Amino acid sequence: MRTTDRGDCPGTAGRPRCQGKQGAILDAALTLLAEQGFTRMTRHQVARTVAVGKATVHLRFRTKAGPAAAAPAALRPCAAPGPAGDPQGDPRARPAGLAAG
Repeated sequence: MRTTDRGDCPGTAGRPRCQGKQGAILDAALTLLAEQGFTRMTRHQVARTVAVGKATVHLRFRTKAGPAAAAPAALRPCAAPGPAGDPQGDPRARPAGLAAG
C-alpha cells in the first residue's frame, strides 16, 4: 500500500486523515457526553457538531463507544500550582510591585 505525506495529515493511499479533525471529534464527543450522556449521544450528532460527514467519524471510530472512551483520555492535564509561599509558583506570595523573574 502506498503512503502519502501531505503536510500535517500523513496517511495511507487516498485522502489523508487530519489529526485536527480527530481532536475536534473528541472535543465534540466530550461535550455531548457531558450534555446528554452516553445513551443519548450518537456518532451522527458528533459529526454534525464538528461539521464533518458521518463517514469521517465512522472511519475513526467504528462504534459510539470509541469516541466516548477516547475523549476523556485526550484531555490535557492542567499544570499543578507551585507550593504555597513559593514566589516562582504562586504570584500571591510575591511582594506587591515585584515582577516574576
